Amino acid sequence: MKLKYLTIAALAMLTASGTALAQKAGDNVVNVGWFHFTPQDSSDPLQITGSTILPPAFQGAVNQRLQNSGARVDDADTAGLTFMHFFTDNISAEVVLGVAPKFNLTGTGALTAPDGQPLASATQWSPAVLVKYYFGQAADTWRPFVGLGASYFFYSNINIHSNLQAMAAQSLGGGQPTAFTTAKLKNSWAPVFNAGINYNIDKHWSMAFSVSYVPVSTTATLTTSLPNGAATVSQSKVRLNPVITFLSLGYTF
Repeated sequence: MKLKYLTIAALAMLTASGTALAQKAGDNVVNVGWFHFTPQDSSDPLQITGSTILPPAFQGAVNQRLQNSGARVDDADTAGLTFMHFFTDNISAEVVLGVAPKFNLTGTGALTAPDGQPLASATQWSPAVLVKYYFGQAADTWRPFVGLGASYFFYSNINIHSNLQAMAAQSLGGGQPTAFTTAKLKNSWAPVFNAGINYNIDKHWSMAFSVSYVPVSTTATLTTSLPNGAATVSQSKVRLNPVITFLSLGYTF
């Protein structure tokens, strides 16, 4: 008889602790963790779109030499922060922020630097908003989820390294050492496809791991200018398409 009551009490305690584990309707969750960006990158050849430095025939010859040019974007890591609100036990909305990572751009083919070093670098900002669906019940310890949302990509601190400056002066600046090159990257919206799993430690603390895929591209525009105002403008489309993993610790309140 005593064993029966002990068993009932133990089950009651497990049930009580279980119902307090996972996030439920009305809860807010803040997660802090680490993002890893792995670009699935590719790029179009760099092409001259207009020049007041190079004569038309020479522009065609330069474009011909650049046909096998390309660029590769290195992986990057950064800290991340998310804020999520549960509208029901299964549906939530999440805002994703993070410390903007710095990416290095390495040339390939005709744009390969003699020393093999990166040609340029840029800081990428990509805040996102997602709607997520959590499977299972609010009392479950493990809860898989899927998410769909959108991210806005924009860039700052775009830096052209000395090796690209030299190559651009030679090919796009007519070989004039006074030629100086600047770069712009086009901002863009992109969809975010997300999936992961959440582990609830107790009613406040949890851990989560997710993987996102973001099909996004940008257009890099190089402007090679001379002191007299003449310039050559060239462009290349760069597809980033990063796979992003996020390991985080969460607090529910």
